[in-house]
Amino acid sequence: MTHPRTSKLSAFTLLELLIVLVVIVIVAALFLPYRRPSRQKAARIQCVNQLKNIGLGLRIFSTDNNGSLPWQVSTTNGGAMEHLANPNLAWAHFHALSNELSTPSILICPLDRGVLQGKTWATTRTNRALSYFLGMQAKEGQPSSILAGDSNLELNGRPLQTEIVLVRTNNTLRFDNTRHDASGNILLGDGSVQQVTSSRFRELVVEASRSGFTNRWLIP
Repeated sequence: MTHPRTSKLSAFTLLELLIVLVVIVIVAALFLPYRRPSRQKAARIQCVNQLKNIGLGLRIFSTDNNGSLPWQVSTTNGGAMEHLANPNLAWAHFHALSNELSTPSILICPLDRGVLQGKTWATTRTNRALSYFLGMQAKEGQPSSILAGDSNLELNGRPLQTEIVLVRTNNTLRFDNTRHDASGNILLGDGSVQQVTSSRFRELVVEASRSGFTNRWLIP
């Protein structure tokens, strides 16, 4: 007499399930710390490239305007000189580069979480769409002058925002921790971009001052 064969379905026991979950958690804990620096590094590179594009836009604008930058050219000629005394209109100096820059998203650091993500120049007429400051006394083509950079700055312990500030060599200047881990990117007058720590940034301020440049910056 033959008996029908029966198959026994196997399933995870509670202990086996707990072991699997523990393994997943351990693997995730080992893997995620490596992904975060990788993402930050990619965002830092993107920020550098955007500052280079801003530098190129300023150079083209300067070439077309007899060596003058947007804040040195009247609005009637495509600049923003009349807005220089009003830090609330910092965006106007960047908008003067709309013919040189392909998109206003270039003006936003990918790690700046507090900005307005506008897609067109018409929707970014606000300082909330900017991540970079401008050096009002810088000269295009002069490597010792600081032309622009990440705007998440503190001066003598005070956060800088929507103002024109004169940075002196004895001031305590630093980047805050909101973007590049207390460091930042700086655009120099020759179009080069440096990734700098706060201490190196202060050294650049001293170098600019020794070369005769006043570190007067427009902070959005």
